Amino acid sequence: MAKEVAIWIEGEPRTPRHDYVAYIVFDVVLGVPFVWPEHREDWASFEGLKIGYAAEEVPESDAWIPSSGFLSQTELTHSGVNIWSDGTPIPGCSSGRLPFGVAAANSDRLLSDWWSWIFWTVTRLEEQQPQSVQLDRMNRFIGKQSIAYQEGWLRRPEVEVRILEWAETVKIAPAKGTYKVRPTIDVDSAYAYLHRSAIRNVGSIARDVITGQGRRLRERWNVWFNGQQDPYDTYDWLESVHRQHNVRATFFFLMADRGDYDRPVHWSQPGMTGLIRKIAS
Repeated sequence: MAKEVAIWIEGEPRTPRHDYVAYIVFDVVLGVPFVWPEHREDWASFEGLKIGYAAEEVPESDAWIPSSGFLSQTELTHSGVNIWSDGTPIPGCSSGRLPFGVAAANSDRLLSDWWSWIFWTVTRLEEQQPQSVQLDRMNRFIGKQSIAYQEGWLRRPEVEVRILEWAETVKIAPAKGTYKVRPTIDVDSAYAYLHRSAIRNVGSIARDVITGQGRRLRERWNVWFNGQQDPYDTYDWLESVHRQHNVRATFFFLMADRGDYDRPVHWSQPGMTGLIRKIAS
């Protein structure tokens, strides 16, 4: 049976942010039971792993997680995101350079409040900082501004990896879990050229002529009259890949009417309804 964990927060009130991070760390990633003792005496006498979350190391704790104070707040930003830990591995704390650095008492060390980093990362609070980020023309966060992109963290599940590294230092054996892949595919426009109204086809041809899109004109013609496959019609290939790996995908088709930013094949077109029936069967 996995080692049980008791968490004690000292010097700040417990908030839903603490609860959410503990859920991610111990329930989602490690599969380890954990409790929040109501009294310090109950925590101190706990027979499992005792974790102290505080600005300074908590006596009697088996593992200390430095607190920057961010999880006890309700604000969406915190200066700690710009303060980086020194990255030196120490037993019971996070290893590697991370934001939310906390100055260690009686030392010039900067340790990481990696619980705050987890909350910041998984809730994507970085995208809710309008004063410090640039948005694209659609008012969306630009991914290359993210800390994860700049630090090269997008090639692996960084939060999960850091949690597992920490668990090893405190001798927590993660429960053996099973992973299930459920592919999801968003289809904003089912076809590039097929199954569109005559009016839209005429307008599209005129636009291609005016803008000098000769390649698109040739491709459009070949799809309509020479049997060339529509470039968006990849559904048979996708389904063959899913069958090969024994998974079933869920397709989400955009069924909205045409708008300023949405230009889907209309949901009432027979080709569209036929495609949906085919995939659902």
